[in-house]
Amino acid sequence: MIKSEHPPSWANWRVHEETSEATQAYEVNLFTDAWIIGQEKLGPYTFLNNVPNPGSQGKYALKPSITLRVQTSIEQQLPDMTKTADEHYHGGALVDEIAALASLVLGIRLEAGPLERTFEVGADPRGRPSAHLASDYPVLPINNTGPQIPWLHRDAKLAELIFLETFPNLKQADAIAVVKSARQFQKALWLSDASPEIAWLMFVSSVEIAANNWDKKINSPLKRLETSYPKLVKLLDGYEGDLTNKVAAQLSGVIGSISKFKNFMIYFKPPAPVKRPEHGLFDFEDKNFKKSMIKIYEYRSNALHGGIQFPYPMCNPPPRISPKITAPEEKPIGLATSALGGTWKSEDTPMYLHLFAYIVRHSLLKWWGSLVGQPTT
Repeated sequence: MIKSEHPPSWANWRVHEETSEATQAYEVNLFTDAWIIGQEKLGPYTFLNNVPNPGSQGKYALKPSITLRVQTSIEQQLPDMTKTADEHYHGGALVDEIAALASLVLGIRLEAGPLERTFEVGADPRGRPSAHLASDYPVLPINNTGPQIPWLHRDAKLAELIFLETFPNLKQADAIAVVKSARQFQKALWLSDASPEIAWLMFVSSVEIAANNWDKKINSPLKRLETSYPKLVKLLDGYEGDLTNKVAAQLSGVIGSISKFKNFMIYFKPPAPVKRPEHGLFDFEDKNFKKSMIKIYEYRSNALHGGIQFPYPMCNPPPRISPKITAPEEKPIGLATSALGGTWKSEDTPMYLHLFAYIVRHSLLKWWGSLVGQPTT
């Protein structure tokens, strides 16, 4: 049986490795505005290329480009209905988890649609169509100012999903963190054009989930408390009953947030992108990278707690000076920008959203790889 604290996509894969006999299967469409190449079968999950017609909107319009076929033999366990338990809730089902993981691995927008067809033992081998959730098709909100993350409109090879084979090798707690982080990353990509301010927050959140998981492995609750609140530790040490360790355990998940975020990003910092612009280059040297990560986290806190949104220049699509230039600018240029009642000096707008999305994606993949002993680039 599968319990609610297991990511269902992870538990189903592990069961599949023990027995390849599936008791049922079903299919959903995965929607993307990337162009999909190839198809792939990974454990109980098959990614079939629908080869959609580009039509009048072009090859990079939103389309149901992939059919995800899920084989499953897991038995759901009824939860305890006498208490609230939502610590593992992320707002999605098994197919949403797989779509989010694939979105992170491939670096594309990817959302699962509703159930399309079911297959059951002893029933019609061709399956039974389903449309009772037909109103749940994903809608991609966009604007008319140009793409925030230009590299989303590209050709994506499903063969690159081979990294997903490491997923069932994760420990349960790590699998939960990877799924939650991927879900935040997936939603940030999806909303990046229509609501870049929200996308910034969700990208930061995807890192925070991973950073909390990583920090628990390298720092004890007491060490974390000593680093963040040395005076409090000195005060607590004067009391009997191991009060210091008890307080450290209670506060372990909420203290040192900016430190965990900064240290995670520095440790898992990816190399600079291969294609870079002629102007508006971001400095990837450690000193500037660290300063930029701290600045971004401060903007996250100001947005959440003070209603001050991410700076206007960082929420604009990157300009393209010439169609011949393949790489967009990585940071706003000029001495300063003033708009909508706010003014920001150049050093206070460290990068555009597309570069942060690149950094976050590759940092998360490096972290995921570290959990299974597999380095990533």
